[in-house]
Amino acid sequence: MGEILSYGRLKNAPQGCRVVLLGFILISVLWTLISILLSAVAWALVMAVRLLVIAAVLYGVYWAYTTFVSDSNNSAYEREKVFER
Repeated sequence: MGEILSYGRLKNAPQGCRVVLLGFILISVLWTLISILLSAVAWALVMAVRLLVIAAVLYGVYWAYTTFVSDSNNSAYEREKVFER
C-alpha cells in the first residue's frame, strides 16, 4: 500500500487513477476527522446531561434536608418555646 501511494508510483500512474486515489485518501481523512468531531460532540452532550442529573440529585438532597431535617429541628424548638409560655 505504501508503494502505491508513494509519489514516484503515483506520478507514473494515469491522471484518472491519481485523481481517484487522491480522492479516496481525502475522503478517508475527512471521514476520520468528521467521526472524531462527532464523537467529541456526543461525549460533550453526554457529560452535560450527566452533570445536570448529578446537580438535580444534589439539589434534591439539599431540598429534602432543608425541608425535613433542619426546619423540623427549629420548628420543634419554636413549638417547645410556645408551650412553655
